[in-house]
Amino acid sequence: MNYLVIFHIQIFNFDETNLSDDPGKKVVLVRRGRQRVENIQEHSKTSISIMLCGSASGVMQPPMVVYKALNVYQGWVTGGPQGTAYSCTKTGWFNMKTFEKRFKACFLPNVQHLNGPKLLLGDNLASHFNADVIKLAKEHSIYFVMLPPNATHIMQPLDVSVYGPMKRCWRQVLTEWKKQSRKSGFSGFHTCGIYPINLLNVVADSNTDTCFICGKEDDEEIGEIIEEEEEVPVEWTGCERCGRLEDAMSIECIVCQKQ
Repeated sequence: MNYLVIFHIQIFNFDETNLSDDPGKKVVLVRRGRQRVENIQEHSKTSISIMLCGSASGVMQPPMVVYKALNVYQGWVTGGPQGTAYSCTKTGWFNMKTFEKRFKACFLPNVQHLNGPKLLLGDNLASHFNADVIKLAKEHSIYFVMLPPNATHIMQPLDVSVYGPMKRCWRQVLTEWKKQSRKSGFSGFHTCGIYPINLLNVVADSNTDTCFICGKEDDEEIGEIIEEEEEVPVEWTGCERCGRLEDAMSIECIVCQKQ
């Protein structure tokens, strides 16, 4: 029997996970005595798939992100970690094509400097492997070790030590973002002068201090125009039909439309 001599820098684990823009629930109800709780649910919110790969020596390779879309837009790949690969599928999950792309773009370039065999642990998903990936693995002395089904949450290193803390941080980011979005939504009504009602916010452009009506760029000039308008005497009278105050210069009531 031949034994492989493999060091910790040659042992790797890859795993795919899904991140949603729904922070989810922190508390769930389960039967008394349950020691492990699994929550599988469908989300109607937007989500992306991420595949990470790390070694037993603690070195993490660049991730790959898969969007549920027909095309990858420039805004989706801006500001990501250096070396990250991006792709898209109809389902938003990895398939043979995207896994092959990740294997070639992220894994092989980061293990070519290692001599001897490499051990790669992962899920036993047929959708991840094709003939080209297996051929490349043989050429580079890479051995796949498939973990038993339904046991990755206790046997897969990335599931146990990386994805758990990462998703807790992600939930905190989403929760804080939703709080800020609510505040920003209210401030938008305030800035537009809708609520509370404020004519000055509508007349003056908050970015350029320019009135979009008269084009004045000085706050004092805008104030003078408003003051002049306020000095114009306006007579008000009551509508005989509804009692609503109406401009004396108007020929009909703005409420009941009666002259």
